[in-house]
Formats: sequence, structure tokens, C-alpha cells
Amino acid sequence: MTGLATNFGQLVASRAVLGLGEASFASGGQSLVMATIKKSRRATVTGTWMTATAVGTAIGMLVGGAVAVKFGWRTAFMAVAVPGILFAILAWFMADYKNPPRDAAAGGKATSFGSVMKDILKNKTVVALCVAYGISNLFAMSIMYWLPTYFNRYMGMDVALSGTLTAAIMLTSLVASPVGGLIGDRISRNIPRNKALFICISVVFSITGFVCAVAFKMWFLFGIVTFCTYAFMPVQQTAIQEVVPYFQRATAYGLYVFSALFLGGLWGPVMTGAISDASTLDIAMWVNGGILLIALIAFIIVYRTFDADYYHSRKLEQEVGIVSA
Repeated sequence: MTGLATNFGQLVASRAVLGLGEASFASGGQSLVMATIKKSRRATVTGTWMTATAVGTAIGMLVGGAVAVKFGWRTAFMAVAVPGILFAILAWFMADYKNPPRDAAAGGKATSFGSVMKDILKNKTVVALCVAYGISNLFAMSIMYWLPTYFNRYMGMDVALSGTLTAAIMLTSLVASPVGGLIGDRISRNIPRNKALFICISVVFSITGFVCAVAFKMWFLFGIVTFCTYAFMPVQQTAIQEVVPYFQRATAYGLYVFSALFLGGLWGPVMTGAISDASTLDIAMWVNGGILLIALIAFIIVYRTFDADYYHSRKLEQEVGIVSA
């Protein structure tokens, strides 16, 4: 549709439709992982999925750019749509999981989106995870967008070198996500709450590395910060679905993604820029470090409430005849 657009309005509309599709893929896809992958491997698979998404994005940009240069932007959009169509057809034949009847999940009462959301928002761990992820995403997005400028202003790097180093640092996320997922799975095999413990430890390392990087202007420490930040992301993605019943996972994950954008992803870089204009980029970086500290407090709350919500959710599943894998 984007490749066929003839004016700006059509271009915006087609991109909005694409966003709706991608949003449903995130919540539905993650729930499918939770339902079909053994508990002992969920965070690892989620981390691998995150890496595949990043690699696919990079390949799409490279291919799309090359096609656009040679054949024009319309052809580029159509070219990158081909794999999406093929995989959509394959997805139709994937084995799906089945939820219990909605009235059974609600104890014999009719359910609605509003009632499901009301139940989810009563879950202290879900609320804390959403707040923590939104705040930590504010930090992550701000650093990703402003790191090249920071290198240029405070470490004497030219534009080319600062951009190259930032790209190299961001590449650590490709390794961090599956590695973090694997560690999260291993340490929570017998104690589910250890997922929250791993998240808290990772954030502590991120904060420590960030403070040292900004204070001493050591660029390589930003690589450690990035690794630690992306290491806990697949673990928290599985955690938020383990503290709700089987039949609420997709909704809970949708709320989680919304929180990531609403609480930080959409306006974090703008906030950092505004602080930089009002004072300095260095001060803006310190503010981001303080924001990550607030996220740590929310993650500590997750650790404290995890067990109660986890076992309550398993009890609700048993009441409707579900035994989680």
C-alpha cells in the first residue's frame, strides 16, 4: 500500500495500517512463544526472537536502501513487503494455542476487554513491570539517539567515528538478548522469582557502568551499559506473562508494550534534547542516569510482589483446568 501511495495522506494512512499489524504481531507472537515453548527455555527463545527482529530490521534497511537507489522508493517498499507476505502465509499454518472459553476463565461470567484490563491492573507485579519498562525504555531510547552527539561533543570524536562507535555499541544488543534470556532461564528454573532478581542485578550493573562512563568519559563503558540493558529485556518480557493467567497473557503484553512507548519510548529523546538545550548534554545524561535509578526501584517492587502474583495466576489456571507448561 505504501508503494502505491500518491500523496502524503495516503502515505501516512498506509504506515498507520502497518503499525496496527506490527502491534498485533508483538502481543500475539510473544504469547505464542509462552504457550508453545517450555518454561525452562522461554526467555532464551524470546531473546533470540528479539535478536532476529533487530537483524531483520537491519537487513530490511540495507536492502530497501539499495533497491531505492537503483529503482526508486516505491519499488523499495514493495520489495521488502515480499518476505512479509510469504511469512504471513506460513504463519497461517502454524499450530496455535487454545484459550479456555472466556466465560469459564471468568468463573462463568461474561468477560469484556474492560473487565480483563481491570483484572490485570489489579496485578501489582504487572503494573510495576509496565512502569519499570517504560522508564527504562526512556533511558535506552535517549542514549541510543544521543550517544553519537555525546561522543562528538565530549570525547572529541568526529561525526564518522562517533556514528561508527555507536553502531558497534548497539550491536552488543544482538548478543545480550539471547545470553540474558539463557541466564534468566537457568537461574529461575526452580525459583521463578529469580527472573526479577536477575533484572535488578542487570540494572545495577547498567547504572554503575553508566555513571562511570559519564563521569570519566570512557566510551567503551557504554557498551557494557548497552549489554546489561538489553540482557534483561527478554527476561522481563517473559516475566510479565508468567505473573498473569494463561488467558490474559496477550492483553498483559499489549499493555506492557504500550507502557514502553507511552512512558518513555516516544518522548525520551525529546526530553533529553530539551534538557541539553536548557543546560548541557552532559547534564541531560546525568538526568537519564537518575531515571534508570527510578526504574530500578520499580524492578525491586517487581521482585517483592512476583511470588504472590505468580502463584495466584497458577491457581486461577487450575480452576479452569489449565496446567501451565
